Amino acid sequence: MASIHGQGNVISAKLTATVARGRIVRFDGTFSGGIPVVVQATDATAATGHYNAAVALTSGVAGDIIDIQLDGLCSFGIAAGALTPGRLVTTDGAGKFAHAVGGDVAIGRFISGKDSDGSSNNNEECIVILGINRAL
Repeated sequence: MASIHGQGNVISAKLTATVARGRIVRFDGTFSGGIPVVVQATDATAATGHYNAAVALTSGVAGDIIDIQLDGLCSFGIAAGALTPGRLVTTDGAGKFAHAVGGDVAIGRFISGKDSDGSSNNNEECIVILGINRAL
């Protein structure tokens, strides 16, 4: 399994609000001392212009600087419910991984849940390949 640092490109980011580990974050377009500022993702659609781009490696509150994983194998994403292996995923309104549908921007591909049968359920950790950022 991946370490707390994930298995991919990791950078530091400053939080503008509370974010839980394993949730998708988006860039808010600003910097703080050269560090990108992020907020928990809440919208998957391309129309909003949200830049959902990473997963929080630790939990934090506004003002904290945490590491976020941009791409690669993430073994601690939080599922929004039952996900199908191989399907593209995006965020739900709470920063959890959900199936991407038309009009969404995918952030990755669901690989497996962490149950013994590989299934995923709401609020359970799941394994996702990050870095597939494309509009559907």
